[in-house]
Amino acid sequence: MTVPVAATTLVHFYQAFRRYMDMTPEEMVMVAHASFPGAYRAFAQGQADLVYTAPDSPNVLEWQGGPHGLRFLDFPEDPAAEARWGEWLPDVPFSKVARGPKEYQGIRMPVNYWVGSSLAELDADVVYNLVKWIDENYDRVKGLCSECNDNTMEYFRESLDYAYAGVHDGTIRYLKEKGMWSAADDARNEYNCWLNDQYVEAYSTAMQMAKDKGLQIAPDNEEWVQLWRDYKKGLGLPRLRIMTDEEIAAALAKIK
Repeated sequence: MTVPVAATTLVHFYQAFRRYMDMTPEEMVMVAHASFPGAYRAFAQGQADLVYTAPDSPNVLEWQGGPHGLRFLDFPEDPAAEARWGEWLPDVPFSKVARGPKEYQGIRMPVNYWVGSSLAELDADVVYNLVKWIDENYDRVKGLCSECNDNTMEYFRESLDYAYAGVHDGTIRYLKEKGMWSAADDARNEYNCWLNDQYVEAYSTAMQMAKDKGLQIAPDNEEWVQLWRDYKKGLGLPRLRIMTDEEIAAALAKIK
């Protein structure tokens, strides 16, 4: 199998897919391209067997009408395979497609949940009213773009089940008013905030350690990458990953 690669993002998805399928490195050949358009063009021209893209990407319509056609892969529920996937991409869950061409909606595949973020220091009233406005004015923006169709409280509520970062107090207040926030959400948010704080503190310390050693802090500097990796391991920091309510409860019990 040949796949086109243009950035680390695609590499991570292909590596996760290879593990999901339990394939050997020799069974998946990654061919480097200078850009995303170049990688996608290779797929369109039949020079690659598989490519990762969003279901509502403009490329999809082009590929559907091309000489080689297009087929989205449907991922059946397979706990063992999904565990292997999660070892590489722990922040990308499997869910049913709700966007893009109708013939692909409903199939099950890896889905990124894009949720807006805000500074923790931002005034809670500002965030509360912003979330409320988005909820109450959904009909005014629905259909203006594919992303606008995701501005529903139902979609946001679903994304919270996969959250591994804290939720703003203003957002929580509005969700509680809507009856869309539970005790399980409180537990998840408490653990996520604790773990994110641990990473912020650890990263700051690791950066200072690197500066003391005269190391350049850059993703392509293997010495720095190894220092950060070893420091995390020494602290026993858990991975940032999607967790079930049961896993959250067990993790909270350990830190309290």
